[in-house]
Amino acid sequence: MATKWLVALMTAFIVLSLLSGIIEQEYLGNSTAGLLSQVITRPEVTEVNNPLTFVATFVTQIWQILKVVWQAFTWDYAFFDGYWAIVRYAIFMPISVGMIVSLLMALRGVSSA
Repeated sequence: MATKWLVALMTAFIVLSLLSGIIEQEYLGNSTAGLLSQVITRPEVTEVNNPLTFVATFVTQIWQILKVVWQAFTWDYAFFDGYWAIVRYAIFMPISVGMIVSLLMALRGVSSA
């Protein structure tokens, strides 16, 4: 799998997340902003001396990143509502399935060419 496809998907995710935030009137400084804002502003490690606090913060941050990646792969945006959901499921979800399969094959060691 070419790396440019993952870069293009994540770039589209950031641009479309900002567009989705504008449509939903949620901005990055707002406390109710979407997942992208939570990943950007979330890491709050207040105390490294306590290993339990550090591990809990680390696990929470990894969970937030996994939710953002899942949202990127499932094209979960505000403007894919109503009739536009057909476009999401007919065009963009097959792209995501193909990318996930090719990513798993690349991790497994199978050539995608």
